Amino acid sequence: MLKPIMQWAAILFVLFSAGPCYPAGHGGPVAWIDQPLDGSVVPLAPLTITAHATSKAGVQRVWFYWDTKSPAIGYVNGGNLTLVEAEMKWTPPKAGEYTLWVQAEDENGTSGDPALATIDVGGPIFTPLVVLPSKTPTPPVFQTLEKVFTTATPTPSSTALTPSLTVTLPSATLTSTFTPTPGPAGPTLLANANANCRTGPGVDYEIDDGLHKGQVGIIEGRNADNTWVWIREPSGGGGHCWVSASVGTLSGDLNSVLILKSPPTPKPVVSSLPQVSIQIGDATLETDHNPCTNHPKTTPVNATISASATLSKVTLHWSGATSGSISMPSTGGNHYQAILGSFAKAGTLSVWVTAVDKNGAQGASQTISVKITSGCVP
Repeated sequence: MLKPIMQWAAILFVLFSAGPCYPAGHGGPVAWIDQPLDGSVVPLAPLTITAHATSKAGVQRVWFYWDTKSPAIGYVNGGNLTLVEAEMKWTPPKAGEYTLWVQAEDENGTSGDPALATIDVGGPIFTPLVVLPSKTPTPPVFQTLEKVFTTATPTPSSTALTPSLTVTLPSATLTSTFTPTPGPAGPTLLANANANCRTGPGVDYEIDDGLHKGQVGIIEGRNADNTWVWIREPSGGGGHCWVSASVGTLSGDLNSVLILKSPPTPKPVVSSLPQVSIQIGDATLETDHNPCTNHPKTTPVNATISASATLSKVTLHWSGATSGSISMPSTGGNHYQAILGSFAKAGTLSVWVTAVDKNGAQGASQTISVKITSGCVP
């Protein structure tokens, strides 16, 4: 099982090696696809697409598509975070080749370059190659038949002469020089694409290692229907992990390895979304250098949050005439406060609060409109 530092290393590895990656100079958030990898072969079944997006300006939404001409599968609200992990369930309509497309946008509506991954859904099923055990051939025995004819000396007699015939069958000995060549230690899987190696036979299990395209995994176990195989860790760590048999070509007899019992499926973390409500001191503010005093130049924003898990982050957001966000410290219990303002530019702002718990569940408040005025209003 990867340690937290190894999980970040895996994310960086995928960013630089698995699928398209675009420079920040293109504008907008940068997105990449973690799973499935480009070139993957997956069964015709519901599929979980996992992606990341990052932006210094904050990620507002992460969109998922299954090709450029089809409607979106859906999007995940990024909550204006600088780094967002997003998942989307998708059921392919039929077997075939699909291009998955993930694109992120920031709070200003600027979209980054899309990340693409071409996959083969319901690809070829690789039938295990059965290799019969080698058998040392029995060397042939060559025998020669030697006939020795002896003619008797005729003796005068009144009877006919009968020749004497002697047949000698010498035994022949043949020494075999055939040396059988040792076969492979067991069945193997040759990866046709990069594949995750997991702690159990299924995508619900955690990623433990990786089998790269062209790499051979030595199979030492399997599940009951031969859809997942248990191989030695490709990185050489000495342990074992599970990889889908659909990602490569099987060689050898799978019946020669044991059927292993699957480890317990990890229980998903269940967390209800935090419920957020906000109150604002004054919905009208005056600009920095406004000589009027009918309204303040700053105002407190209070948030009350109900959550089933410990909160890790509470943030005040605003957009419109100007955009930004600040952290909201706790004022005790489930109450949080931050000061909004001051602003140099007049206009209208949309103000809201987001709360994220330790499990990553995020809730958002309703949006409140705040007017920034450069003149005197009642």
